[in-house]
Amino acid sequence: MIYEPGSAKCRVLIAVKHNLEDSIKALNSFDDMSHIERQLRDIHKDLECMHELQRFNQNSI
Repeated sequence: MIYEPGSAKCRVLIAVKHNLEDSIKALNSFDDMSHIERQLRDIHKDLECMHELQRFNQNSI
């Protein structure tokens, strides 16, 4: 993911997405974690949507 400067909310969302990506990578060392990985990926998608909305709202000001 590319880092982009923006509002404080965007920076928080970017940081949380990075943390989730790190968590998903860390879970790869365990067996049978696919259900948790799916949940984390779904949360990541939700955060990505929130980030896009935040960027859209910021650019429309």
